[in-house]
Amino acid sequence: MRILLTGASGFIGKHLIGHLGNSDLTILTRQRDGIEMSSVSKIIYGNVFNIRQIDYKPIDVDTVVHLAWPNDDSGNYVCQQKLAASESIRLMKWAADAGVKRFIFLSTIKVNGELTSPSHPFGGHSAPNPSDEYGFYKHVAERGLFEISAKTGMEGIVVRAPLVYGQGVKGNFWLLTKLVASGVPMPFGSVKNRRSFISVYNLIDLLIACAQHPNAANKILLSSDDQDVSTPEFIDKIAHALGKSSRQFPFPQKVLKTCAGIVGKQPFANRLLGSLQVDISETKKLLGWKPPFTLEEGLNKCFDNC
Repeated sequence: MRILLTGASGFIGKHLIGHLGNSDLTILTRQRDGIEMSSVSKIIYGNVFNIRQIDYKPIDVDTVVHLAWPNDDSGNYVCQQKLAASESIRLMKWAADAGVKRFIFLSTIKVNGELTSPSHPFGGHSAPNPSDEYGFYKHVAERGLFEISAKTGMEGIVVRAPLVYGQGVKGNFWLLTKLVASGVPMPFGSVKNRRSFISVYNLIDLLIACAQHPNAANKILLSSDDQDVSTPEFIDKIAHALGKSSRQFPFPQKVLKTCAGIVGKQPFANRLLGSLQVDISETKKLLGWKPPFTLEEGLNKCFDNC
C-alpha cells in the first residue's frame, strides 16, 4: 500500500505507523519528534490545518488516512473546529485531484450524539445528531468527503469511533486511570449505564482493513470493542489491568451530576453516568472483520511496562 498519513505525531497515528509494516508511507506533519521514522518513506512538512501554505508536489499515493484533528480546547474552540473541517475538505479535494483512490477519514460517534437510551445503540443507519462543535464539524467534513467522492470517483470511507484508549492516550481515559491508580474511593457503585469503547489496537486493525477491503468504499463504518460495559465495570477492569483494587461505593447520581456542574465537570460526569452504545454488526458483516482484542486484552496492553 502507498499511504499518506496525517496525524502521525498523535496518539493513534504513532500506533498506526508501528503496524503498517512494509507500506510505502508518506506523512504530512509539522515536526518529526516522537515519530518512528524507520517506517516512514517520505515527509511533507506543513500544518494540515493550514493547507494553503503547504507546497504540495505530485506524489504517488493510493490511500490517504486522515487522523489529524485539533483537540485543544484553549483559544476559540468553535473557530478551531470550523477551520479543521474546512481544511480537511481542502485536503480531500487535493487528494482527489492528485489521483488518490481511497480517502479514510477518522470521525467520531459524537456525530450521532452523546447519549443512547437502553437497548437502542447507535447503528449504521442512525441519523446524525451532534450535540457539540466537535461532532458537528466532524460531520461537516464527512459530508464534504462524500460530496467530493461522488464528483470525482475517489472512494471515501468514514470510521466513527467512541472513546479510544491505549498506551499513551490522554484526556478522560487518562484522568480516570489516575483516579483508579490513586486508590481514591469513587462514587460510581450504583451507576447502571452501558458504554462502548475501542482500544487503539482494535481501531488501527480496522483502519488497515478499511485501506484494503473493497467493501469499505463509500461507507460509514462504526467501531468499538464490541463489548459494552457499565462505568463501574470499566473501572473494575482498569483496576485489574493496573494490579490495583477497585474502590467504589454507591451514591445518588443526581447529586453527582449537581456536584459536577458546580465544579465545571458536567461533560465528564455525563460520560461517566450516561449510556453511549455502538452497534458494529454492519461493520463486521461488511468487512468480515471482528475486533482482534477483547476489552480486557486492550486494557492489559494499555498498561504494559507501566
